[in-house]
This record gives sequence, structure tokens and C-alpha cells, in this order.
Amino acid sequence: MRWSERRTALRSTFDMTSTFYTERRTLSSAVAHLVLVRSMERPVWATNEQQWTTHCRKVRARARDLLEGRLGVIASAREFVRLAHWVRADEDPDFTTFIGIDSESDHLPIGIVRREWASDALAEKDRDIRELEDRWREAAYGAARNLLEKYA
Repeated sequence: MRWSERRTALRSTFDMTSTFYTERRTLSSAVAHLVLVRSMERPVWATNEQQWTTHCRKVRARARDLLEGRLGVIASAREFVRLAHWVRADEDPDFTTFIGIDSESDHLPIGIVRREWASDALAEKDRDIRELEDRWREAAYGAARNLLEKYA
């Protein structure tokens, strides 16, 4: 066999795996689904059970806060970005919804930083905030409902 010729066994092995790795997001979503949807037992990498339980409780609390109107879409997105990192779910589709919202709204004043802004500038930014929250509300509510189920 020449160096330029491939072995049949190797070719078939690579051909078989190419169907699984056609798109990076697909694989990550599938892995996240297996890890997160099957009862939120503590994953192997979470060595501190109390901390894991606390993070799961915070995910549920923020999801309820959004769905019950105690937190806005942008404020909850900023919380979920932090929580996604804590539970190592940055590529979970529900968390990526909030990561996208946060990325799109990072220039908008939410929370205590509003005290530092002039009132005329706030009025303009408030219009942007309302527009962005209206545009993302349904997707955010759907993602929050899913997270509530996953982290039950």
C-alpha cells in the first residue's frame, strides 16, 4: 500500500463520524439536552453539591422572576448570562437566547447604572429598551419556561 492510499477501514470510520459532526451547534445542543433535560442531577464536574443546588435554584428563581414580571427581559438576560457560566451551559439553546439578548442590549442602562445617566439621555434609551424588550419577550419567556423545567 502506498502512502497516498487510504485504508478502507479508516475511511469508513471517518465517513461515519462526519455525519455526527456536520455542525458544531447541533452536537453541543444534543449534549446539552442529554445533560440538562434528564433530571437535574448534579453533573460529574460539579464537585460541590450545595453550590450546584444553589445555582439551580437561582436559575429557577430568575426564570420565575421574568415570567411573573418582577424582572424585565434585559435584566433577566444579564442574570442568565452569569448563571449559564456557573452551570456550564453557555451553549444550551435556552441560555444562548439570553446571551443574544444581553449582547444586543449591553449598551442600554439597566439597574443602578441609571443613576449615572442624564434624564434626557435616559428618555431616549428607555425607548430603545422598550423596543428591544418587546422584540425579544416571546423568545425570552419560552426560554425561561424551558429553563424552569430543566432545572426543576
